Amino acid sequence: MVEELDRTRRQLAARRVRIPAAADVEDRRLRDLSGDIALKPGELRIEFYGAEDLAAKLLELSKAMANDWPAFARAVEDGGNEAAAAVR
Repeated sequence: MVEELDRTRRQLAARRVRIPAAADVEDRRLRDLSGDIALKPGELRIEFYGAEDLAAKLLELSKAMANDWPAFARAVEDGGNEAAAAVR
């Protein structure tokens, strides 16, 4: 019972966090990622300024991945040098 209550408290705290996101984040594509996100084969670099900023950038990246998986795969897999260069 105590473990369940503790888990519920953590979930409620997480739900209160508001992730600041750009208005067009739902339509984000890999080529549209902010300059603070860099991808290349075997490496992901994100510059951020706090937990909420990091969450916003991870959201941006996840939307771009979902909207343009083939470009994402090319950018991060070996041999994707031309795609990675286009991303950053």
